[in-house]
Amino acid sequence: MVPVPIERIAPNRYQRSRWRNGLGWTTELALAPRADVAGEFDWRISIAEIDSDCEFSAFPGVDRSLMLIEGDGIELSGEGAATQTLRARGQVARFPGEQAPHCRVIGAPSRDFNAMTRRDAYRHELWLRPLVGTMMLFAEARTIWFLYVLNGRVQVAQGEELERLASGDSALVRFGPAEQSRCMLSGSGELALVKLEALV
Repeated sequence: MVPVPIERIAPNRYQRSRWRNGLGWTTELALAPRADVAGEFDWRISIAEIDSDCEFSAFPGVDRSLMLIEGDGIELSGEGAATQTLRARGQVARFPGEQAPHCRVIGAPSRDFNAMTRRDAYRHELWLRPLVGTMMLFAEARTIWFLYVLNGRVQVAQGEELERLASGDSALVRFGPAEQSRCMLSGSGELALVKLEALV
């Protein structure tokens, strides 16, 4: 089956589940299963709900980025690792999955956008971006884009393909022939953007 250039992911496709260690909840937005190991992934994108202080789950061999999208903030700390504090919406903490840091909630419960990639298969970058008018995503070798609409309405256009997204929707953007080497985002709102680059 050939993947479509723009794959819209509606909220009814998301999967809500407990963390691996059972201490919190996560809503999985999208995942690329690892081909050679059942139950594992090459990349995974989710939103974590953190109501109280807790330990994070361990993900050996995985690199993680965590971005604050709601709440007063969190503080991540652990033995042998620098403390990272997220207080501003859109602020990102990056750490290896082996660390499984302790998380302290600052004030109100927190929602955090989480991107994870298996270190020997993918690397990623994560941003919070306002959308006012238009934004372009350009094709790069072995790269796909994931976008999540935090609020607003977004139109995603690539060649003759077009998808309209509302708050809470997601999309995967893949690039094919040269004439489809860019994707235009238009509308207004706020996006979480993840760039996923395959290493092999």
